[in-house]
Amino acid sequence: MSCSMPGFELRPGLVLAGVDDLTNNHAASDAGTSLAKALAGRPPGATVLLSHVPLPLTASAGRGVDLILSGHTHAGQIWPSAIWSGNDSRCSKGL
Repeated sequence: MSCSMPGFELRPGLVLAGVDDLTNNHAASDAGTSLAKALAGRPPGATVLLSHVPLPLTASAGRGVDLILSGHTHAGQIWPSAIWSGNDSRCSKGL
């Protein structure tokens, strides 16, 4: 079972939504459903998606997400993860 935080309006025109860790075995198979639940029925406005990993990039952009905030990229911070961190996803580090 995956967890999603339905979108809610923080301030007029600013919506916050969230999805579970999509690398979790249970959530990975349910990633599309988790994203759909998080974005369903949200009020209009700029949408910020909180996602443990930056995996739903393309899908969320197609659903009107303006910004994704993720923390689990590591970018090789912990050796020897530098060996595989670049292959983990399209985004191994932020801006």
